[in-house]
Amino acid sequence: MKNSQKGFAQPLVISIIVLTLVISGGWYFIYKNKKAEVPAFAEQTNTKTQAINTQPSITVLSPNGGETFAQGGTISGSYTTSNVPEGTPCNWYILGTFNTIPVGAEMGSTSIISGKQVFSGKIKSSTIPGNYKVNIGCHFNIGDTLLDIQDESDSYFAITKQAETSNLKTYANTQYGFSIQYPDDAQVTSKNINGGEQFSFMRIPSKRGVHIDIGTQDTFRATPTEDQCDKKDGVQVNINGVIFYSGDVGAQYSGMGAGNYATQYCTIKNGVHYKLISLIPFDILDSGYSPSNAKDAVLDQMIKSFKFTK
Repeated sequence: MKNSQKGFAQPLVISIIVLTLVISGGWYFIYKNKKAEVPAFAEQTNTKTQAINTQPSITVLSPNGGETFAQGGTISGSYTTSNVPEGTPCNWYILGTFNTIPVGAEMGSTSIISGKQVFSGKIKSSTIPGNYKVNIGCHFNIGDTLLDIQDESDSYFAITKQAETSNLKTYANTQYGFSIQYPDDAQVTSKNINGGEQFSFMRIPSKRGVHIDIGTQDTFRATPTEDQCDKKDGVQVNINGVIFYSGDVGAQYSGMGAGNYATQYCTIKNGVHYKLISLIPFDILDSGYSPSNAKDAVLDQMIKSFKFTK
C-alpha cells in the first residue's frame, strides 16, 4: 500500500514540474514577443519624422540684401525649392516702403523646374527709389489640399533713380559774361523781362529745364519770383567759386492746372542779379515725390556748370 502511494506521488510531482515549466515558458514567449514589437514602433516614429521633413518649401537665394539696382534696369536673382511639383507656377514681386507707405510691383512669373531656379525682369522707370525685398510665392495642390508657400529676401536691397546721361553743349553769353552747359535736346530761347533778360534751356518734350533770369533789383520787383538775392536767407551753395543763395520757389511757378518743383539759385555781381531756376513739372514726376527729393541729374549738372566769364 505504501509502495502504491509512493508510485502515485512521483508522477504527480513530475506533472506539477512540467506544468510549471510550460506556464513559465509561455510567459517568457509573450514577454519576448512584446520586446520584439519595440523596433516596429520606432520604425513608425521615423516614418512620421520623415514626412515632416519633406514639407514643400521655397528659399530666396538672391538678391538677399545689400545689392543695388536702378530704375529702368534689370533685376535678376535665384531661389531653390524642395518637394514642390515640377511645373508649379510661381509669381515674384518687389516689395518695399516709401515714407513708411508700402510700395511694390508684380515683376513676373516663373515655372518650377528641378534644382536651383533663376528669374529676371525689368524694373519700371516709374518705380519709386527705395529699399526693397524680393518675394516669391507658389500655389499648388497636393491631393485635395491647396498649398501656398512663399519666401522673401532676408535683407533689403536698393533701387536707385535711373542714371540719366546726356551730351552737353556750351552756351556762352558775352554781354552778361557767363556760360552754361545744356543737353542737346534742350530748346534755347530768350526774352525781355522788365528791362532784364531771361534765357531758357528747356528740354523737349519733358518740359524740364533751367531759366537764367538776369536784371537789377527793380527788374525783379515787377516779377512774381521771390528775390532771395536780397534776403540772403536761403541755403548757401558754391557754384564754381561763387556763393549763390538757394531755396524753393515752386509756388511762384505754379498756376491753374499746372505746377512745378522749382529751385532758385541767386547771386549779385556788380549790381546785377543772376537767378538760376531749375524747373521740373509735377505731372512728369512719380507719385510720392516732394520738393526735397525732386531731383534731375541733368538739370543739376547744368546748374553746376554755370560760370562767370568776366
